[in-house]
Amino acid sequence: METNMISRRDFLKLLGILPLSMLRVPDIDFEATNTLGEEIPSILIIVFDSLSATNMSLYGYPRQTTPQIEEAARKSTVYRRHYAGGNFTVPGTASLLTGAYPWSHRGFNLNGVISRAFEEQNIFQSFNPQYHTFAYSHNTLVNFQFHQFRKFIDQFFKRSELSLLSNHYADGFLNDDFIVASIAEELILWNQNAPPSSSAISRLDRSKRHYSEMLVNRKYSDQFPRGIPNSTILYFTIEQAIDWIQDQIIDQPKPFLGYVHLLPPHYPYNPREEFIGLFDDGWSPNEKPESVFSESRQASQTPGLRRQYDEFVAYVDAEFGRLFGFIESTGYLDNNYLILTSDHGEMFERGIWFHNTPTLYEPIVRIPLLIWNPNQNQRHDVNYPTSCVDLLPTLLNATGQKIPEWCEGEVISTSEYGQTDTDRSIFVVEAKENPMYAPLRNATAALIKGDFKLTYYFGYDGKQDFFELFNVMEDPEELVDLYSTHPSHARQLKDELMDRLATSDI
Repeated sequence: METNMISRRDFLKLLGILPLSMLRVPDIDFEATNTLGEEIPSILIIVFDSLSATNMSLYGYPRQTTPQIEEAARKSTVYRRHYAGGNFTVPGTASLLTGAYPWSHRGFNLNGVISRAFEEQNIFQSFNPQYHTFAYSHNTLVNFQFHQFRKFIDQFFKRSELSLLSNHYADGFLNDDFIVASIAEELILWNQNAPPSSSAISRLDRSKRHYSEMLVNRKYSDQFPRGIPNSTILYFTIEQAIDWIQDQIIDQPKPFLGYVHLLPPHYPYNPREEFIGLFDDGWSPNEKPESVFSESRQASQTPGLRRQYDEFVAYVDAEFGRLFGFIESTGYLDNNYLILTSDHGEMFERGIWFHNTPTLYEPIVRIPLLIWNPNQNQRHDVNYPTSCVDLLPTLLNATGQKIPEWCEGEVISTSEYGQTDTDRSIFVVEAKENPMYAPLRNATAALIKGDFKLTYYFGYDGKQDFFELFNVMEDPEELVDLYSTHPSHARQLKDELMDRLATSDI
């Protein structure tokens, strides 16, 4: 005889759409206990790729791009001066996952991997076997690192797990050689430096992909007039990912460490229909001086790109708000940790677009970090500089575990009490053109200390080595370079940065 009993998962997901005032799910066991009978908290880390703190209203941006995150932040710890490890996915994610700077893990090249030593020194290894670990990413470069860590990831979900359409062949087979297969696929099928013999295969594949992409975009054209969010070969929606995360919260063995890395708001900026035109307000930011690394594009492109990015951020924000409503409805936050962050930011100024640049200006390296602690009921703001390398030691400390020696980060305060070290040094490194195992000779490095940020550019062809110094507290737009006018302070920071670079060489 058939029954119409609703499943536990569907019941919880149904609650997620009800008004928050009506929500409360009793007696859901999200915790295992250790040998002393103490509860072991689960940890869920959500990364939105290319999410710049400087474009979030949570951090003072004039457009209301993140109202849902601001509402959720009322019960979180907000880190107001948080920095990525680098200015694109490889170093930013590797630093977050290893607790080490790029000069240590060596993951700083485009399509790069980390050193073999750090395959055994990462967040999944640190929490496994006490925790069940799982990981997912839309981003191929993040999946390269997952494959290096896979012996410590209990459930490693393929990119196609969350896709409406996937044209990534390496994701479906050759799993043991995923990195090599992915790079070969990019070179041969996408016709980037392809050998002549592959040109016919490449043309055939482009035709196949174009047709399948046209069909999926046509199907969802009413909801996504600019096209489905995608990474060229993977098409998806954030709604699909948020629903999947809800399932993992319910179904994953407890305690778990989950790391979910979603591509939005990374380019292309394809939000849902209701977000298009949301910021047709005529506003534009202050003009900034061009950099020696400025690109040859018309300045008139910048307002349109920035507006589209802000729309995509607002779409991300709305879906995170939906997820947070579900999380609160389940009581997950009574005993567990939720982390929201990014791998790097995005840039629309100084003649620089997106994040493929040697520069380390604030929009591209200052990222959000919010931590919801178990039973936290009010907002705390941390105003001193923090780094993505701090997340691993902080979570290990919060869960009563030993911090490994390789960690270069520090335990940072997760409440209004605790560390307030305004004198510590934070580093950011860009070295995508530098050979992986060679000393850093072609790179950009920044030191953030107190109110100041010193940036050193060195080894770039046709350009002299130079420094920039900004007081990012008084001058957050980085308009006034103080390097020549504050020689004493510049010398002090320069000496520290040069010493640190010297000791980082292999």
